[in-house]
Amino acid sequence: MNRLSQLSRFAGFDRSNIFPSSNAARNHDHQTSVFDAAGGVGATPTFIHPSKSVHETSAWDVYNNEAMKVDLELIKDWTANLNSLLASIFSAVLSAFTIESKKLLEQDYAELMTEVMIFYINTRANGTISPYPRSDYQPSGDAILINCFLFASLGASLVAAFASIV
Repeated sequence: MNRLSQLSRFAGFDRSNIFPSSNAARNHDHQTSVFDAAGGVGATPTFIHPSKSVHETSAWDVYNNEAMKVDLELIKDWTANLNSLLASIFSAVLSAFTIESKKLLEQDYAELMTEVMIFYINTRANGTISPYPRSDYQPSGDAILINCFLFASLGASLVAAFASIV
């Protein structure tokens, strides 16, 4: 008999109580564990849903129940804060894309200035004054469609962020 088994027999521990192999420990359906009324070192844990009332027989049972309540409230708060944080981050990233894609709706000012300068130089060279034939700029249909979707999703994400705060 080895030294560990002698000590455990002397202390009154049974290996099956310390390391339970029952199906109850494996099939707990993701519920919170609290010790049963027997309590103690060798007790087999029973799994009780947090919404059910638990008979509190020791200080550890009271502590576990109160800690469970605090933990559940903390998780609810974190979830609410995380939802608004993620909606805000999405809105910020979407705003950057919207600002950059909005430039597709406007005429290129460098190209416009080049046309004006060519017209001015031609007018000065001929010595005649004629009105500037300005071309009407029309953005592409793809640019309009992309910006419509970006502005709509930005509005929806801002509404979602506001709804998660309220």
